[in-house]
Parts: sequence; structure tokens; C-alpha cells
Amino acid sequence: MLGRQFLKVNGSALPAPTVGPRTRYKHIENILVSEAGTDMDDVVRLNKRTVSCTFQVSSIWRDKLLTICSNATVSLQIGSETAFNVRPRIQNGDLFDCSYNTPGTDGLYTVSINFEEV
Repeated sequence: MLGRQFLKVNGSALPAPTVGPRTRYKHIENILVSEAGTDMDDVVRLNKRTVSCTFQVSSIWRDKLLTICSNATVSLQIGSETAFNVRPRIQNGDLFDCSYNTPGTDGLYTVSINFEEV
């Protein structure tokens, strides 16, 4: 658990991710060609963040994560950083093999989510 960063969505703590959170940055640019044939670069946004993480959770937490991802935007906080607005998207929600008979749950799931900064 040492060095692991915890996530909060809209102020509520999520379970500890098994993979991640991994943050990637990208620049958003528009490149147009002028009448003279030269390229005109217009940097629209610098350092747009995309955070990806994977959780191994019970069916109860899987349903909560699906509810979070049904929102258009949420507030995401990583560790002690300030919160920022993101769009959550579920990449997959696969059932572990033969985990459907785990007592007290409807199975155990691996859920991968991408949070893209608005």
C-alpha cells in the first residue's frame, strides 16, 4: 500500500485501485493550412489529463462504479491534489472466473475506468 494514491469522486472515497491511477497528458492542437500553403498551429489546450485505473471489486462496488460512470461529469481528486472535473468512462467490467458463487456477492469483477479532464 506504500506509495499508492487514493481516489475520491465527488468527495466520496473509492476502493483502492489494483492498477493505477496512471495519468497521461496530451496537448490539443488545431493545424490549419493558410492560402500560402504554410501550416498554422493553434494550441487549444496544454496538458489535458487522462487518468486510468483498474479496480477489483465485489458486485456492490461494481454497481456504484457504474452509477458514477453514468454521470456526464464528476469531480476527481487523486491523493491530496486539488479536485478537477472529469468525464468518467468504463472500459470493461469483467466477472472473475467462477466468482459468481462468492458468499455475500453476485460475483467479483475487474472494472477499468478512464477519467478524461473536461
